[in-house]
Amino acid sequence: MDIPDSLKWMHSADGILTMKDAYKFVYHTGPSCSWEKHILNAIIPPSMSAILWTLTHGKIPTDDALRKRGFPMCFHCSQHEETC
Repeated sequence: MDIPDSLKWMHSADGILTMKDAYKFVYHTGPSCSWEKHILNAIIPPSMSAILWTLTHGKIPTDDALRKRGFPMCFHCSQHEETC
């Protein structure tokens, strides 16, 4: 006796593909960061949390980051270079 072929979604327990399962599969965010619960809390002021977040994501506009965008030198003294 032959069993007919069927499609099964291997990323769900019952083998049925739902929109929720497809969304989780495509937009998987990965493991959460352990530092965010320490930075984003009521004790630290939001302005400091924002600075720490930009620093950890490499978005602070230091001279090396500005140089990559086309700005050649330090804006204050026009001689020294600054790095993270």
